[in-house]
Amino acid sequence: KGYLNDEKATAETFDGEWFLTGDVGFLNSEGHIQIIDRVGQLIKLSHGDYISLSKLMELYKTTQGVQYIYVFADSHHSQPVAVVYPTANCIEDWKGRGIKVFQSSQIAREEMLKKLDETAEKLKLRGFEKIYDIILEQGTFDTNNDSSDGSSLKPHLSQLRHKYEARLVELYNNKPFDSSD
Repeated sequence: KGYLNDEKATAETFDGEWFLTGDVGFLNSEGHIQIIDRVGQLIKLSHGDYISLSKLMELYKTTQGVQYIYVFADSHHSQPVAVVYPTANCIEDWKGRGIKVFQSSQIAREEMLKKLDETAEKLKLRGFEKIYDIILEQGTFDTNNDSSDGSSLKPHLSQLRHKYEARLVELYNNKPFDSSD
């Protein structure tokens, strides 16, 4: 019925008799609810298709050389962009080849984009689910990072969006769009 002795919390999380979890689900053939995503993570792209940012982050984080990835998209563009925190091994490889500041290196960016494209191909992602461009970020993504909560290491996506949105949107303006994707 609600939270014990906490009318404010009850009002914020209940809509009448329904508990609002923020999850997206559907009734399966057995009549059970299956959770498939979070409401805030479904984004409608400019051409009308929906993508799940949380799903794409889960898939792309399996890419070799990726420690952490934050995927961003909005309704004004047709593909997502991302912030990538490379692994220490990846950074060391670049340094060994003379790339001292990988964040601004065209070579490092292109190599990481190629790895992300290979992941997309391997996982048979649709063209509009492929990462359009990236920002390479230095440092580690851990509990000391202000964009993560210490209890679960899951990023606070709203903080990441606030921190990177302007730079990510600018990526669309700095690269000619290939409509063949």
